[in-house]
Amino acid sequence: MTYSEKKRITKRNVDATKATDKDYVLWDDQISGFGLRVKPSGTKSYFVQYRNSKGTSRRYTLGKHGHLTPEQARDMAMREMGRIASDAADPAEEKLSKLKEHTIKELCDLYLEDGCKSKAKSTIYTDKGRIEHHIKPLLGRKKITEVKRADVTKMMHDIADGKTSADQKTGKHGRAIVRGGNLINSGFYWIIS
Repeated sequence: MTYSEKKRITKRNVDATKATDKDYVLWDDQISGFGLRVKPSGTKSYFVQYRNSKGTSRRYTLGKHGHLTPEQARDMAMREMGRIASDAADPAEEKLSKLKEHTIKELCDLYLEDGCKSKAKSTIYTDKGRIEHHIKPLLGRKKITEVKRADVTKMMHDIADGKTSADQKTGKHGRAIVRGGNLINSGFYWIIS
């Protein structure tokens, strides 16, 4: 369940929103479909909600509060809603199509840049090591749409068999010893499934 409220999205109102145990949505009272989502973690994101040409309700994230001011998000929302109204654009579908054009390496870079900001530093460090030493070397060049379940299974077996193992110098006094192992039991499987 989501709690929601309707008032103008301003810096004062955005700063006054507090995280709850459920998602909270602040809807703008002047631009229909423009809102601010506050997750239980406290992350605040601006979005537009609309119906595409098929009548399906879609939600398109404009960006996070802090990266965008309420005024910038408002301008973006008006532009996107104008595009949607004028030529039946579907920003959420466009974003998904662009994402499908990425390689696995590019997707991993996006994940490390944007997708794990709320994680603990130790988890990010572990994810980065697994991505850099295992996923990118084995699947990095493939387009997202080209990767099949068999490719992921082969990658997991290759890692378990030690095909990506290495002993690398990482700096003046640093050293990375990369080993294989059973990835399903190590918690690694979720990154690539």
